[in-house]
Amino acid sequence: DGVAEKAIEMVIPSVFVKGVEYEGRLKEQKFCEERGIEVRFVGQKVHGSTVIAMELSRRVKQSGTLAEV
Repeated sequence: DGVAEKAIEMVIPSVFVKGVEYEGRLKEQKFCEERGIEVRFVGQKVHGSTVIAMELSRRVKQSGTLAEV
């Protein structure tokens, strides 16, 4: 869709920062690097909502109730 790229071109940052969960799959990375914009990944990798929901579902199935989760 190019929305991020348009915003990056408007601002022209020297550094583009995203969370570590985007490392290796950031679609804007090549775009930034081609323009001399440094890409950095910061923070700690956390579980996304899908992983949390799957774990909650597993625990409910195991215990039979939300009260014990």
